Amino acid sequence: MEFQDTATHLDWEEASTVLAAFEPWCSPAELQGLLCGAVCADGRGPTDDGWLELIHAHGGDDLGGGADVAPLLEFRARVLASLVDDTLAFPLLLPDDDAALSLRLESLGLWCGGFLSGFGLSGGTTDGLDEDAVSALEDMAAIADVDPESESGEAAEGQYLEVSEYVRMGVLMLLASVHARAVDALADRDPEAPEH
Repeated sequence: MEFQDTATHLDWEEASTVLAAFEPWCSPAELQGLLCGAVCADGRGPTDDGWLELIHAHGGDDLGGGADVAPLLEFRARVLASLVDDTLAFPLLLPDDDAALSLRLESLGLWCGGFLSGFGLSGGTTDGLDEDAVSALEDMAAIADVDPESESGEAAEGQYLEVSEYVRMGVLMLLASVHARAVDALADRDPEAPEH
């Protein structure tokens, strides 16, 4: 199965169906987090081959036992397109609001865990990042460890929405901080130094 050609954004149900061969060792939320973390590590993200290598390094699996990797490459293209959207409408790939809160919390935790893995495996560091960006990384580590069964009720629903939006904006903030760091590095470079 493949993603529909006309779709412009990722839908949880569709992504879960298309990527079923790669679950349960890597959920759609975890995969999106993994890729976003890699992008925030260097501002660009992995090539197609680099993406497959990153998934293997993260999951320690053989990509679904020889399953077709085309959906993973399409997934990569769509996530990257959503990250460069000028409207800042980048959506986290999480279960719909009518799904059980425990599933949504579990998926958000997996998303954050995937992000931190992608950031670290892609050589991301906090050097040169602003304070808010560093705090966002620290908060994602805490969110990744949340017990999905520990929260329930209307207040927990509201907190979930707040936290998921915080994570979404944190990704965009980290990406902006990484780009600013790259610009600063170019500005600080010795103009007389030879190009490599």
